[in-house]
Amino acid sequence: MPADLGIVPVFGVVGLWMEPWLTAHYRERLDCSGFRQGEWYSDKTVQWLAANPPDLIMVYREEYTESLWEIAPVFTIPEECSDWREELLVLAAAVGRREQAERWLLLFDERALAVKNKLVVQRARGETFLIVKIVSGKCYVYGNMTSMGGCLIYDVLGLQPPPAVQRNMIEKGLLNIHVPLDDLPDYSADHIFLFLYHSHWPAAECEVLGSSVWRSLPAVKNGRVYEPDPNVFYGYDPLAMEKQLDWLEENGPVTFRLNFRHLSAWTNFLPS
Repeated sequence: MPADLGIVPVFGVVGLWMEPWLTAHYRERLDCSGFRQGEWYSDKTVQWLAANPPDLIMVYREEYTESLWEIAPVFTIPEECSDWREELLVLAAAVGRREQAERWLLLFDERALAVKNKLVVQRARGETFLIVKIVSGKCYVYGNMTSMGGCLIYDVLGLQPPPAVQRNMIEKGLLNIHVPLDDLPDYSADHIFLFLYHSHWPAAECEVLGSSVWRSLPAVKNGRVYEPDPNVFYGYDPLAMEKQLDWLEENGPVTFRLNFRHLSAWTNFLPS
């Protein structure tokens, strides 16, 4: 789980760096006068930590810890954590908040089950869902791991991935793979979650979204493409997971409505 843990109110954990939307969320609810946005790991970061020693430092990579141990106790997150739930419980236990984490998971699972049941009652039974990110004209397909909502969409809600995603990614434990545009039909699905990362080369994005390959995909032809906020769907911390569930219930395939407010970047490419 990245430094933007999103669990400040619950666990008393402050990330060295947080996504802007997370910072804004907490500034509306907490006194953040003592909170300072840090940088990614650097000599400057270590100097700042030395001047403002925390009670505990949590890191992913062992090579970071030698200089940090001189500042405060260091907890290295085990690489063998198999999924986001286990990692959350490990982090919570490290700061003495495992009970709160277990309670949050219970409440989250209850709400997720209600959304899942709504999906089953509606048209989602047996239909497939694809997660695609487009960056600088390149298509990346995601599996059920930590980014772009994969663990929520495939694991928590149990939505069905296309066979190629199951075979080439989930079974191999891959986060994502680059899929050439011409090969995208091999990953065809009834629904697509589209994450369009606007770049300095918008023409490249238009080439994908305006291509005959993209326009021929069943989800595009049937108006079943959904574009969530990539900032919210990037992480898998508790707050991000809650916000992702909010979005799916309000705008996504639970309602099976195409939300044009989120798709203004490419609606001109919809087939007539």
